[in-house]
Formats: sequence, structure tokens, C-alpha cells
Amino acid sequence: MIRQIALCTFLAASIDAFAPSSNNAPLSSITFSEQQPMMRHSSPLYAEETSSNEEAAAADEQAAADTTDILNSPAFLKRKVEVLQSDIAAIEKEIDEANTVYLAGKEEWGSKFDMINRESQAMQERLAKQGSQGKETATMEVATSILNVLDNYDRAFQAVEPATNEEVEIVDAYKHTYDLI
Repeated sequence: MIRQIALCTFLAASIDAFAPSSNNAPLSSITFSEQQPMMRHSSPLYAEETSSNEEAAAADEQAAADTTDILNSPAFLKRKVEVLQSDIAAIEKEIDEANTVYLAGKEEWGSKFDMINRESQAMQERLAKQGSQGKETATMEVATSILNVLDNYDRAFQAVEPATNEEVEIVDAYKHTYDLI
């Protein structure tokens, strides 16, 4: 369905590219008369007459362009449609060949790709499980280390009796670090 829509869009765009355009008349269709009418200065008196003359001249140019433009002739447009249809058929043939190659490759390698996908998913699950277990283990190790340090502080405070002012200051510094932990 998508392929048909794309082909129709391509066909429509190609025909539009060769369709007649009122702005781009070919040079062969432009005719010049030997006697050009005198151009009058634009004024309110001559405004209607000038616009009707310009419209008539534009209509004459369009009629001449329609009759002499080969790109707008029905025979050319029919031939262009035939060429585009043959291009579409060739592209469809290439697509069918590519699909055939794809299906042959899928048949040959499909089971191996499926096995690799299953293995990859199992590995991702295993790594996620190990990661969560590693996180728990790391948390326990950090907590154990901190408890060991705190136990050492407690034992040191119980063993030391500060006798001088310097020793009191040292014990106070250690208590301060103990509080920070």
C-alpha cells in the first residue's frame, strides 16, 4: 500500500513538472508585432482601457503558447506517462528482487540472528542482576568499614585519659572527627 502511494505521488509530481505553466511560456511561443501600440502614461482616464488591453495581450500569448508548446501536447504527455509507468514497473521489479534476496538471507541466517538476540537478552538480564547484587555488596562493605572505624574510636576514647591541656585538645579534635563521621 505504501509503495503504491509513493508511486502515485512520484507519478503526479513528474506530470506536474511537465504541465503547462502560465508564468513560463517558451520563447518560441512569444510573438512580436511590428507595430507596437504607444504606451500611454497611466492615469485615471486610461486605467480601464489599459487593463483590458493588457488582459487581451496576455490571453493572446497564452493561446499562442498552448498551440506551439510541445511539452504541453497530449502526445508528449501520454508518452511521458508511458515512460513513467515503465520506470515504475522497473522499480517494482527491483523491489521484488531485493525482497527475494532478503527472504533468502532471512531463511539462511534467521535462526542464527534469533539465537544471538536471545543470548544478548540473557546477558543483559545477567548483568542487571549482577549490578544490583554488586550494589548491595558494596553498601555492606562500606557500612562494615565505617563501623570498624567507629569501633576503633570508641576503644581509643575508653583507653585514653587526658592528663594535660594538650591531650585534652587532641581528644577533643578526635571527638570532633568522630562526630563528623
